[in-house]
Amino acid sequence: SGSRLNEGIDPSFTECPEECSDSNRVGVEIDSELLEAECRSVAAEYCFPAQYHVRDQYGRDLGSMLDEAMIHALQRDIQAEGLDRIRAGAGGTLTYAVAAPAGSYYATANPNEYRRVLWETVRAADMDIRTDTDSFVGANIILGDPNFWEILLDLIDLDISMDTRVPGNGPGQADEVTAFFGVTRGGRYKTFLFSDMPEDTGIVMVKDDNDPTYLYAPWIPITDVGTLVYPKPRRVEKGMITLNGQRMLRPGRVREIQLT
Repeated sequence: SGSRLNEGIDPSFTECPEECSDSNRVGVEIDSELLEAECRSVAAEYCFPAQYHVRDQYGRDLGSMLDEAMIHALQRDIQAEGLDRIRAGAGGTLTYAVAAPAGSYYATANPNEYRRVLWETVRAADMDIRTDTDSFVGANIILGDPNFWEILLDLIDLDISMDTRVPGNGPGQADEVTAFFGVTRGGRYKTFLFSDMPEDTGIVMVKDDNDPTYLYAPWIPITDVGTLVYPKPRRVEKGMITLNGQRMLRPGRVREIQLT
């Protein structure tokens, strides 16, 4: 028909044509875009006396501790970049006023009644996504900062399954992205709390491995670039590097909620 299938549904599209005439056809067009990988690197150093103290007093290896810290720093920055790009590329923004409107019913009602308006805003964002021509599927994950989740967690009748392990579980490599953008497991949405996310912000979005909303593409995963030992100053230097690209693919599947 020459138009995208998700731009509208015509029930007559698949009706059998007149005898000896062609059926309507469904086609797939594949486009390519250039995605440039950006470099991130971090370094650390320590002296041998410090290593001896950490080993003898605490039973830890200072080099391994710094390796973990460098990986964590790279993962946090990659994650922060992803969150910023998702927010900037969202297909729309909804707002929720934290303070109940003066003179309204909510001003004197049970505070949870007005807090529930935020949950209704989440559902409105979900419906926006469902009706967007770039989506037509419902949201399955919600991301938010502590202020955002504090309001929803006060609604004791809501069943929220919170994963607070990020960014320890990603994104940093491909398998970690799956943990970062987790699929719904028990409950309507899979939820994530980010303590370093911009304040008063929530994101409602679709996560689909087969048809990604947002792409995180590691070209070179987080890699140890080696260790240099300088005997004279008794100093050790270490470093990590990674190259990756990120891009919003389906903005219609994302809605931002701002607390005002």
